[in-house]
Amino acid sequence: MTVKGPLIVNPGEATTRIQLTQSLYLYKEWSSLDGRNWTHQAFQGRVAIGLAPQGGIVEVFVNRPD
Repeated sequence: MTVKGPLIVNPGEATTRIQLTQSLYLYKEWSSLDGRNWTHQAFQGRVAIGLAPQGGIVEVFVNRPD
């Protein structure tokens, strides 16, 4: 993650590692949870950013579609 821009005094970078509960395959606009059945909606996700008194907040949420 990189944070930079005209309103940022000291640009910064951070790295984190996550592990999914199962494999997720991606190819162009296609995705699959098993590598055999491909769809455009194997998962849903969202990214949110914000500011708080203790610092910046970045939330990444990944889920299976309903």
